[in-house]
Amino acid sequence: MTQKEEFLKTFTSTSTDVEKIIESGSGRSNFRFKTKNDSYILTQSDNVKENQTFFYLSNLFDSLNGNVPEVLSVSKDETMYIQDDLGDTSLLDLRLRKDTSTMTLYELTVKKLVHLQVGAHQIIDYSKLYESNSLDKMLVHRDLFYFKNYFLDLLDFEYSQAELLNEFEKISDGIEKTRYRYFIFRDFQGRNILIKDNKPYFIDFQDGMEGPIAYDLVSLLWQAKAQLSDEEKSHLYNIYTQELQQLLPNLFVEELFRKDYYKCVLIRLMQVVGAYGKLGIMQQKRHFKESLVYGIQNLKKFNQNEFMNNYPVLKSIFEQLDELQIPKIKA
Repeated sequence: MTQKEEFLKTFTSTSTDVEKIIESGSGRSNFRFKTKNDSYILTQSDNVKENQTFFYLSNLFDSLNGNVPEVLSVSKDETMYIQDDLGDTSLLDLRLRKDTSTMTLYELTVKKLVHLQVGAHQIIDYSKLYESNSLDKMLVHRDLFYFKNYFLDLLDFEYSQAELLNEFEKISDGIEKTRYRYFIFRDFQGRNILIKDNKPYFIDFQDGMEGPIAYDLVSLLWQAKAQLSDEEKSHLYNIYTQELQQLLPNLFVEELFRKDYYKCVLIRLMQVVGAYGKLGIMQQKRHFKESLVYGIQNLKKFNQNEFMNNYPVLKSIFEQLDELQIPKIKA
């Protein structure tokens, strides 16, 4: 009997059919199993510290009435745990299907998001988080070098490395000095929002930390494959900031928040393209290679914003992306 089978027997005596769920970019393995009356998700990961962060945050969000899966059982060595089964339909899935309920769900999502960000910050112990507890200069540099190493340097493209690194330093300084810093999920995008009973539920938040809350909003609104229109982005941005104004009536200044927002758009779009380059070009994962095209389109779109005049080297690079030959993925 395998370790997984032994753990399942501590949870249910009913015979179960275990089905592995297709993995994406995560190092975790997920399995769906069913009992006589219910369906559950078994997650397996040897990264115990990351698992412990997930357990801690899950309990914290539950205390805030957050829409997250409940952790129902944990193995003794904390390498396996069982959660509610929220199904397979994500917010991005509905967006791509052009489902009529999608915008209402986006609205519910941004409202819930801002309340969890501010609420979690008030009660969280950041020292209990996995690896990093704050989006600081070091982490921003790591994300920027993702873009450089796993995308830009894979292309036949010349640029001044010294000038680019100077702009990286400017960006990281700007992110560290953002004004509105609370809890951020870090990868708050449509694939990590599951829809059940017409409600959004949030998953994969173990990389959460303290940081500019605009980062999560950007991650959702600028998700490459979702391709939200400018009007849709503006609508959801306004809903989010109205909620934030109510939560922070004496602290919120929209003009200052918008500056944070633009800084986060730049860093997030570059991080995503870097991640897509690593997973799609270097590791040959087709889904991420397909998404890379949308990520590049986002960079070029944001490049039209006056904000990019602060970064002439990156502005020039983004302008030329259409002319670049992206390495082909293997058949």
